[in-house]
Amino acid sequence: MAYYREQQGSVIIFALIMLIVVLSISMGLINIFVPKLKSIQDASNSAVSIYAADTAVELCLYEARQQPAAILPRTTPVGSPPNYGTILANGAVFSIASLSASPVYNTNDCRPMGGATGERAFNIRSTGYYKGISRAFEISQQ
Repeated sequence: MAYYREQQGSVIIFALIMLIVVLSISMGLINIFVPKLKSIQDASNSAVSIYAADTAVELCLYEARQQPAAILPRTTPVGSPPNYGTILANGAVFSIASLSASPVYNTNDCRPMGGATGERAFNIRSTGYYKGISRAFEISQQ
C-alpha cells in the first residue's frame, strides 16, 4: 500500500509535461505558418489594388477617346484634394493624378491637356488601394 501512495500524482505530472510539449510544438508551427498566410492575403489584396489602378487607366483611356471628351461621373468620392479617390464596388479605391501639372496632384480627372497645337495629350498616374496595399500605373498619351 505504501508503494501506491508514492506513485500518486505522477500521472498528472506526466500529463502536464506532455501538454507543455504539444503546446510548444503548436506555437512553433503557428510562428512558421502565420506569416506565410499573411503574405498570401497580401498577394490577393495586391491583385485587387492592381485591378483598381487598371480600372482608372481604362477609364482615362475611354474618356480620352471620346469626341468631345465625355467625363464620366465619379461615384462615392473619398478624401479631399490632394488625396482624392473613388470607391469601387469591392471596396477598393482608385485615384488619378495628373503628371502634366506641376506640382503633381490627385485630380481624379482624366481630361486630356490640350497642347499648343490643340492635340489631346495627357500624362497620368493611377493608383489603386485595397486594405493597406497600393499599386500604381503611369501612362502617357501623346
